[in-house]
Amino acid sequence: NWSARTYPMIRKEDTILCHLAATTLGGTMLPLTGLTQGCPIFIAPPELVIDTHQFAKMLVLYRVNTLITMPSLLKNLLKIKDGQAMRNLKTIYLTGEAYDDTT
Repeated sequence: NWSARTYPMIRKEDTILCHLAATTLGGTMLPLTGLTQGCPIFIAPPELVIDTHQFAKMLVLYRVNTLITMPSLLKNLLKIKDGQAMRNLKTIYLTGEAYDDTT
């Protein structure tokens, strides 16, 4: 299928978590490609994006290995001392805002 050829980085064994704030064109096509591959996809509700600790719990609960998020949320996730939240992650896609590597 076209999306699998265009976005070959999404594999059918992936478990994807994204949130609506990260659904720019690239952020939309990645989960849609996952759907066409049969991947489980979880969309975090807006309140979880605000509460980084709850968002991290969702990563663990659903054994997410592919995260589609914004750089600002990733920075907040990296500040959490408990490394369990990100233990299953193999791939992180950043979308929705410019990446600032100064902090």
